[in-house]
Amino acid sequence: MNVMQQRTISRKEIENQSIYRTRYWTVLFPQRPVSPYHFLMILNRDDANHFIDVADQELIDLKSLIGFLTKSITGDVLLTGYNLFSNNGTYEIGQHLTRFHQHIF
Repeated sequence: MNVMQQRTISRKEIENQSIYRTRYWTVLFPQRPVSPYHFLMILNRDDANHFIDVADQELIDLKSLIGFLTKSITGDVLLTGYNLFSNNGTYEIGQHLTRFHQHIF
């Protein structure tokens, strides 16, 4: 598939697939999860392409959101740890969401 044919995740898809929201972040399950407890956290504004573009208050909210998600998972499974993965990128490297986003699994 060439770059022009690749599909991105639209704002409407993010809203329709969301499972939890905060003031700054939307949480959804990724299209190709790497584990049963894999969440995708997407900043609610479109203009933060890199981690450095995320405002301090948004990072504080992200930390609280990660705490909430990990505590929610703990009720279902013994959680001994988790991975955080920050991502952004272009269509050429296979990103369907090109602005900054965070994974937890």
